[in-house]
Amino acid sequence: MGIEQNIVTLCPDCHHMYDNGYNKDVNLREKMGEKIKAYLDEKYPGFPDEKRIYRRWA
Repeated sequence: MGIEQNIVTLCPDCHHMYDNGYNKDVNLREKMGEKIKAYLDEKYPGFPDEKRIYRRWA
């Protein structure tokens, strides 16, 4: 079940990078995750991180 405070829309390329974005130089998933968290914190201040769970295969 999705909730508004846990939704981020990504283009197909960014979605692929978030799901699979790792190379020997940069962990793109981690960097994108930081940007996504900052965005959600700005839009929904005070929303607890433990409710922001990305479940890839749920």
